[in-house]
Parts: sequence; structure tokens; C-alpha cells
Amino acid sequence: MRFAQRVIGSIALVHLLTGCVGGAAFKPLECKSSYPLDDYVYTRESFGPIEYFHDTSPASNPRTKEDFRREFGEPDEIATIDATSEMWVYNRSAFCGIVPMWVIPVPLGLPVCDEFDHITFENDLAVSIHFRRVDTAGVIVLLPVGGTGGGFHGCPAERSSEDGSGPLDSGSEVIVIPHTESCEQVVFRDGEILWSDSKNITRIDPDLRATLGATPKADLNDSSIDRVTGFGSYWSVRQEKKNSYLSRFDEQSGELFAFIPLAPGAVQVAVGFGSVWVLHAQMLSRVDPQTNEVLATIALTNLPSGRGKLVIGEKAVWVTRALSRLLRVDPAANQVTGTYEVTLDAEFAANYYDIVDLAAGQDRLWLLVYKGSNKFWSQGKLLIGLLEFDTTENAIRSTKSLYSGDSWEIFRSSLALAPNAVWACLPLGLYVIPTGDRH
Repeated sequence: MRFAQRVIGSIALVHLLTGCVGGAAFKPLECKSSYPLDDYVYTRESFGPIEYFHDTSPASNPRTKEDFRREFGEPDEIATIDATSEMWVYNRSAFCGIVPMWVIPVPLGLPVCDEFDHITFENDLAVSIHFRRVDTAGVIVLLPVGGTGGGFHGCPAERSSEDGSGPLDSGSEVIVIPHTESCEQVVFRDGEILWSDSKNITRIDPDLRATLGATPKADLNDSSIDRVTGFGSYWSVRQEKKNSYLSRFDEQSGELFAFIPLAPGAVQVAVGFGSVWVLHAQMLSRVDPQTNEVLATIALTNLPSGRGKLVIGEKAVWVTRALSRLLRVDPAANQVTGTYEVTLDAEFAANYYDIVDLAAGQDRLWLLVYKGSNKFWSQGKLLIGLLEFDTTENAIRSTKSLYSGDSWEIFRSSLALAPNAVWACLPLGLYVIPTGDRH
């Protein structure tokens, strides 16, 4: 035994003298948390914060009893709590302590620590976890003056409203209505929510959040969901070569009865303040619905290139075109009266950069915004959130993270404002965010 100790000591001395030594620490970590988790991976083989990019609930985390059976296996014990609740218990063990490392790890009488996972279910869904895992951190010193190391993971943390990711109102919760097709658009019309995927247009009762029916797109006019109605007509813009046109159709018969030439680059149309408004690349056209002629054109300066969005508010017309710039247009003066950067770091801690869509209420704008990861290994990932902008004070009121995913999915997202809630059409789900009676 003493000979073995002298050999190990000699090896350690040699490696210390050559500057090649290191170690790994194995420490028990015990945590309790509500479930599902934000910004945290929790599986049988992996756990810990998502360091560089976060998701509202990482898809790898199990959620239902079947998910846990598939990921963790059958529980060692099931404890009944009440008629609808039970706790599943998983037990195992792992080495803990410190392992000196030279060329290979040399364990020196490591103790064994108990590990467990206690998952509490309400009916079929996990609602809380209590676990103890052996956490690992290490340090490797390649030279006497340098080294690299990795820290311990830590427990799941509740996200606070101080970082801009809290609820919009006290007691508000995001409600998710899952769907399997990518959501392309959502609107609120005639007391109903309409949302479209690649195949159907589905009607939803916004109060009951109940599906009222679905109709295949092939059976409907192409403009059945994205048309803009007003003055007994519905309106759409079309680009042909270098020219743009505003088409006016009879709302009842669907017949075309006006075809209005416009400046190039028309991308969106809206109705309000007794006029029809058309957004172009760097200007706004105002059309008189009585004469079907352009009344005024308004230059939009300080706007970056991009598709852009246009919405009619209670007292102003609002325009955005990518990045974080928002323009306020006074319909009485036909001119821009305010320019705002709405994704200030101090207000929006996640550093969102671009606006996807916006909706207008009585004294609020709701903006769907996204940021792209600036990390090399996750360039395809985007995070999307909802921002509340006070149009009276021209200031951000609140922000909320909603979803993260691949970039091609995010750009299909859209917003609709219904009584007491904002509806966000996001990949694989309709998100309902209560707003109270403020809009």
C-alpha cells in the first residue's frame, strides 16, 4: 500500500514539475422548482442552465408521464398525494469528491453520493421537481501560469420581471393552443379569431378559446384572411414589374371595380381616418375612397430597407420597417411627427433587434419582436417576444419572452388584437396573452 502511494506521489510530482496537472470535482446539487422550466435543461442525463440562448421551455425537457417513462424509465416508487396528484421517485448513485487528473484520471477513494429525482404530477402533467444530482466542475492546468476551468451548473431560477421577461400584468399568464402546422397568419374579425396554416383557415371563439371550424384554403378566395376591409370594399396591393396597384373589390360580390396606380414598392394596405393607406419602400400613400385617387404621399425618412408593417392606431398611423424603429404619422398633418427606438436595452434586457408585426389598441401598440443569436454555434436561432408600447407617453411599458426557434419559422409570425388579449401566431402554437381592458 505504501509502495502504491509512493508511486502515485512520484507521478504527481513529475506532472507538477512539468506543469501538466488538473482535476475534476464531483459535488451533490439539490434543487426544488416548479415545472416546466425556463432557460434550463432537465433530462435524465443532462441538467443545467442554457448559457447562451434561452427558450421558454426547452423541447428536450419531458412534460407528461409518457415523456418521463421514455426518458427516465419506470419509476422506482409512485407516491399518491391526492386524487389527481402523485409523485414519481427515481433513485440512483454516483461518485462524488475530487479526482486528480494527469494523463488519465486517478480516483483516490471517492465516496458514493445518492442521487434522486422526485417529479410531482397533476393528472398527466409534471408541475414540480425535486432532485439531487452529482454536478461536475473541472480545472486543467497546462502550464504553471495558466489553466482552464468549468463551473458548477446551479439550480433552476425563477425569472424575475426586473429583466424584462416578467408578466405583462400581475396575474397574467400566457396560454398556448398547440397546433401541428406552422402558423402563417392570425386576424381578429367579426368577433372571431381566424388563423391560417399551409392547409386551412380555422375559426376560434376568442372568449372560450374553442375551435368553431376549419375550411381548406383551396375552397376559399386567396384574400379571405389577409384582406383589408372598409368603405363597403376590400382592398389589396399588387406589384407588377416596376409598378404598384391598389385593387378595390366589392365586399359582397367580390367584383373588381377600381384599379388604382401607385408609386413602386407597395407592400401593405390599411384603412382608417377616412382613407386607405398604402405602405411603400420609403413613403406612405393616402387614397381617397370616394374618388379612388391618391390624396397625399408622405416621405418616411430614417427607415431601413425591409418589408415593413403598417397599422392604424386611435390617434395616429404607425409604421415600422425592421430593426427597432417606429414612426408615428399624424393623419391631420400628413407628416411624420415622431420616431422611436422601441427596443432599448434598459427596457428590454434580452436585446431584441427587429420588429416582426404590430397591432394597435386604444392607447397601446403591441409589437412582436425578435433577436438573432450572435453566437457562432447558434446562428440559426431566434428568440421572439411581445413588447407593449404606450402611445400616450411614447414609451415601453412591458416586455415578455414567448418563443425561440429557427429563423425560417419566426418570420411567419403575426399578431392580432382581440378584446382582453393579444393573439400571437407562432410556430407550433397560438399564444394568448391577456391584456385586461386597456385596449
